[in-house]
Amino acid sequence: MDRYLQITKDFLDLDDWKYDCDEEKQVIKSGVKSENGSYKILFVSREDKDQYLIYAIAPVEVPEKDRSKICEFFARANYGLMIGNFELDMNDGEMRYKVSVTLEDAGLTHGMVSSMLKYCISTMDKYYREIMNVIYGSISPEEAIRHVEDR
Repeated sequence: MDRYLQITKDFLDLDDWKYDCDEEKQVIKSGVKSENGSYKILFVSREDKDQYLIYAIAPVEVPEKDRSKICEFFARANYGLMIGNFELDMNDGEMRYKVSVTLEDAGLTHGMVSSMLKYCISTMDKYYREIMNVIYGSISPEEAIRHVEDR
């Protein structure tokens, strides 16, 4: 088994997470309920490239008519983020937050998985309510980012 996936599985087992592991695709799928939403979590190993990624995927897809507004929101949010970034699939409207690392000789530890996971979930959760306000409310992306930053 891929060593990054094994480290992830060990971490998740220690913390009693429920998950599915697809060794062929080098992905572990799980989920989490947080303060503002429930998110699908993907742990992706690219051991051959020394890359490890964690995604928090929002539970709703952005309607096609609102994708340009969410693109602006994500561009404004990403500009100020130090770690990770928001992504939007323009074909189906899937929204996600990604945290990644290039490991090379460093190796992956439980502490790294824990820190990356916490940051990924907390960042998605911090912005999620305002993402919904942009899609379903009458708030502009610029105003929504101000709301997040003022909290």
